Amino acid sequence: MSITEIVLPEGSTGRVLRDQFHFAAAHRVGDIVELSGHTGHLADLSLPETLEEEIATAFANITATLEAAGLSWSNVFSVRTYHVVPVGAESIQGEGIGAVLEAFASLLPERYPVWTAIAVPALAFPGMRIEIEIKATV
Repeated sequence: MSITEIVLPEGSTGRVLRDQFHFAAAHRVGDIVELSGHTGHLADLSLPETLEEEIATAFANITATLEAAGLSWSNVFSVRTYHVVPVGAESIQGEGIGAVLEAFASLLPERYPVWTAIAVPALAFPGMRIEIEIKATV
């Protein structure tokens, strides 16, 4: 089975991360496109001020990657979200889950992907509060 990298346009967040950190935003493997964990980073690698903006930006970055693969949210069947929570927290904060659910309602109004939400103490880069992995079918 062949593996094909999905390369994003110059200047896109995924392309900037690819070029600086040597990993692909997505790969097509047979009929599946799997996205790396997408973040709410802007193209200059800064993060929005609010969690809600960061989540919206992460979903916009995912949309750009899906489009580069010739896909849309209607192809998405699996979502895994990683949420930074304070040490000792018993669950993911409400605004994090709420913003993800709002994105689902907007982007997937008639489709219900499988979803796993995972609480973590930290992510790869300082200040990150969300990272989202996606799987889609061609």
